[in-house]
Amino acid sequence: MKSTFRALISDGKGLDSIKIKKVETSFLPENEVTIQVHFSALNYKDALSAKGHPGITRNYPHIPGIDAAGIVLEDKTGTFEMGEKVLVTGYDLGMNTAGGFSERISVSSEWVHRIPFGLSIEESMILGTAGITAALALEKMEALMRLNSQNPAGKHILITGASGGVGSISISLLKKAGYSVTALSGKTELTNWLKSIGADEVINRNELLEAAHSQKPLLPSRFDGCIDTVGGEILESVLKLLHKEAPIAVCGNAGGVNFSTSVFPFILRGNSIVGVDSAHIDKVWRERLWQKLSAEWKPDSLSEIKRVVTFQELPNAIRLILDGDSYGRFLLNCKLK
Repeated sequence: MKSTFRALISDGKGLDSIKIKKVETSFLPENEVTIQVHFSALNYKDALSAKGHPGITRNYPHIPGIDAAGIVLEDKTGTFEMGEKVLVTGYDLGMNTAGGFSERISVSSEWVHRIPFGLSIEESMILGTAGITAALALEKMEALMRLNSQNPAGKHILITGASGGVGSISISLLKKAGYSVTALSGKTELTNWLKSIGADEVINRNELLEAAHSQKPLLPSRFDGCIDTVGGEILESVLKLLHKEAPIAVCGNAGGVNFSTSVFPFILRGNSIVGVDSAHIDKVWRERLWQKLSAEWKPDSLSEIKRVVTFQELPNAIRLILDGDSYGRFLLNCKLK
């Protein structure tokens, strides 16, 4: 086993000070499973950690990366065999535990999942936290629909923040699951790309914001449900535009953490808001979602969603995410020099 490995190191003092370094194995925590990382995905939370956001990561120097997939080098518990293909998403990886922007990670065996048949190591990371979040949002929405005696099949679902990681995966996932999908984005130049990954319709963010600025508590209904990755005024707008009994799954706050509403969407149309936290869901539930993502829910457009980068290209990708200039899923290939 090599004594050193490559990793992106943040000292918490801003993006200009992050570096790609050779790191000693002693930098990693002493955990049960050591994994040789082949791919990691870049998420907004990773970009904040790399920048030095204290709400994400408390102790520096640090290796960000809440997603990682590769092969097992060692498992002290005997649960996994050497060379077995595995992945880790969520838990504390990349937050206060050295993360996936590295050729190696050391984690608890409870965090590790076998990559199911039907997914390659690379595909598991195109999905990553974004895929689990989208799948969990869909499962929660479907549960609410059935609770209201609705058949989810063919429903018209709005995806906000459509060009981002969770948004783009959600579009392709819901299309595969048989839904009609409307994508909401402020990036009109990406309209054709959004349609290529599964959107039936693309609407501009400003069109929806008109609803937030309306004095009316409810407007003519348009959507059977929504996966909202934005929050803020966008969430406020969506609540006014839902059909009766339609749910919203909220999983992001790129547009703000606060929003205003009245009680009317809830008491006149019976709408619901359900929160989505994929980082700490039960392991059995997580395993079930991965099985779905590898089979009946496996998106058809994964290759169109990914943008592969090397370690040297990773800092620029982080800047693009923080500046709001990215789309799809940045995928770090840890094997490329």
